[in-house]
Amino acid sequence: MMLAVETLPDPQPIAIAFKSVCDYADPNKNDKWQKYAAYTSDSFLYEFIKKYVD
Repeated sequence: MMLAVETLPDPQPIAIAFKSVCDYADPNKNDKWQKYAAYTSDSFLYEFIKKYVD
């Protein structure tokens, strides 16, 4: 998404991304915390929109 925004012609849209970290990206990782990380990203985005977007 961010690459697409950077390469679009003018006027460029404003983009922002929120992402939670849920593993160390090592060979032993699992998806145990994936749903929780998605929840925290979503919750933060929701609160951000409530506070800063008209």
